[in-house]
Amino acid sequence: MMQTLPAMRRVMDDREIRHFVKKNGILLQENKFEFYQLDIYHARSLLKRMEDSAAGYNGIRDLPKFSIMGLIGSYDLFLSDLIKVIFITKPEILSGSDKNISFKDLIETGSIEAVRNKIIEKEVESVIRSSHAEQIEWLEAKLKITLRKDLEIWPDFIELCERRNLLTHTGGTISSQYLKVCKDHGHNTKGIKVGSVLSVTPDYYKNSVEIIQELGIKLIHVIWRKLSPQDLNIADRELDDFCYRMIVGRKYKQAEKLLHFGLKTFKRHGSDATRKQMVINYANTVKLGGNKEKAIEALDEEDWSASTENYRICVAAIKDDLPAVTGMMKSAVNSGRIRVSNFREWPVFDSIRSDPMFVEAFEAEFGEPLLLDQESSSLRNLPSHDGEAQTDLADTE
Repeated sequence: MMQTLPAMRRVMDDREIRHFVKKNGILLQENKFEFYQLDIYHARSLLKRMEDSAAGYNGIRDLPKFSIMGLIGSYDLFLSDLIKVIFITKPEILSGSDKNISFKDLIETGSIEAVRNKIIEKEVESVIRSSHAEQIEWLEAKLKITLRKDLEIWPDFIELCERRNLLTHTGGTISSQYLKVCKDHGHNTKGIKVGSVLSVTPDYYKNSVEIIQELGIKLIHVIWRKLSPQDLNIADRELDDFCYRMIVGRKYKQAEKLLHFGLKTFKRHGSDATRKQMVINYANTVKLGGNKEKAIEALDEEDWSASTENYRICVAAIKDDLPAVTGMMKSAVNSGRIRVSNFREWPVFDSIRSDPMFVEAFEAEFGEPLLLDQESSSLRNLPSHDGEAQTDLADTE
């Protein structure tokens, strides 16, 4: 859509200008081209319309550039809020702050809490004014954690931030500073020369959004677990629910990355039930993304023999084991851990839902059609950890 906007704007403006000239001008000649005569009043009006059209076209042409600026601006705001939360949760970090507050400001603020907030504000401003790489280094040092290890998107994130700087200050013209920073952080700069102009294609923007989303989610979860280890199960559930929504939205690769991160980066989990739920959603998104063999390998790393039927029926579905799935349908529903509607809605059943064996077994067991009318089937009653939210399994094992 972003790519077609300039052309659409040009077509619309050309039609309006042509209509204006035909309406207010006198046709002088009509061959391959039409020539019109306009009086001075309408000529000025035409010139104004053409100038407005050019300005509008240039504005639309710059939309991709502005989108990248806005994307990084949103990230900066997110990071500011995250740092504020860190200071509030772990106020001892402020004890080493070199930010001072004047006696005048102290009198005007009127309370210790207001003074604290002012110091936090100054500290956050100081961090945000540094480079994006330095911001992450600051977080690593203050929290004594590693944030960039195995972070594959890091070189691309730095390139994105540096490209934003170029778009803001040079219109996208590549500088030696851009090349140096990108190279220092592992981004491939082969074939890129100083003086060339960078653009923002739709694919580049889409990838940039995914980079910012992935980095933001990972920062939240690493820092959350560091500051509040008692919240491990809540954090696991939130990550799993977020990824489940991505699977529903068919964003399989993004969900795979985040679930792999949740399972492999963190050695401790709130509960084995939630961890296994993440394994199932991970295996399912890998399968739906086109790698069934890898999905089955992930499932086979776990022992499901002692798991309840709501887990085992999902494992069977991912493996396309229809006899096992249909054999557990009735008992899984009778146990109260799965609702009949879940067979229609859960992505874990997507690859077998149209199989005649699955359809016939469902309709025989529950006495109702598997496929409802379009309006009903579009409403997703997404199950959750508390019985009402967004994951493939209730947290019961």
